[in-house]
Amino acid sequence: MYSKSANEIIRELNGLIVNTKETAEYIRLNSEPASESDVPYSKLWGYIADKADSMADRLTEAIDRITTLERGSDEITAMLMILKLVEYAVFQSDIIAFQGDL
Repeated sequence: MYSKSANEIIRELNGLIVNTKETAEYIRLNSEPASESDVPYSKLWGYIADKADSMADRLTEAIDRITTLERGSDEITAMLMILKLVEYAVFQSDIIAFQGDL
C-alpha cells in the first residue's frame, strides 16, 4: 500500500514540476514590456518565473532523495518527506500566486 501511494504522489509531483517549468517559460516568453510603463511589471513577472523554476528544481531534488530512501528500508521517513514536500509545494505556489495577483 505504501509503495502505491508514494508512487502516485511522486507521479503527481512530477506532473507539477513539468507544469511549473512550462508556466515559467510561458511567463518569460510573454513578459516583454510593450511600453515604458510595463517595465516594472516585466521585472516582477521575471522574478515570478525565476521563483517557479527554483521551486521546480527543489522539488526535483527532493523527489530524487525520496526515491533513494524509498528503495531502502525506511518507508516512514520517505512518506514524511513526501508530505513535507507537498506542503512546501503548496506554500510556494501560494506565494507565487499572491505575487502574481499584486
